[in-house]
Amino acid sequence: MALRMRSLGLLSRFCVNPIPPAQDGDRARRFYRDVLGLDLLTGPTDHPMVFGAAQGSSIALSEMPERIPPPYPTEGNLTSLNEFVG
Repeated sequence: MALRMRSLGLLSRFCVNPIPPAQDGDRARRFYRDVLGLDLLTGPTDHPMVFGAAQGSSIALSEMPERIPPPYPTEGNLTSLNEFVG
């Protein structure tokens, strides 16, 4: 099944840089690198670990072994609100 890409409209000119927490850093590193095929841009033991994604976007994982995930999705971005609405 081929994936179909669609225009992102307003967000198309911004890089997406989510910063998800990871309970198990080694497992997360293997998943993002080996399963998703993203390039690890930081050293193998650096914190946070940063992976390159598409078109200048990145994913920075912060290892938090004691964190219990909430029952809803979370997301963080490093984009200025003024840049987006201005």
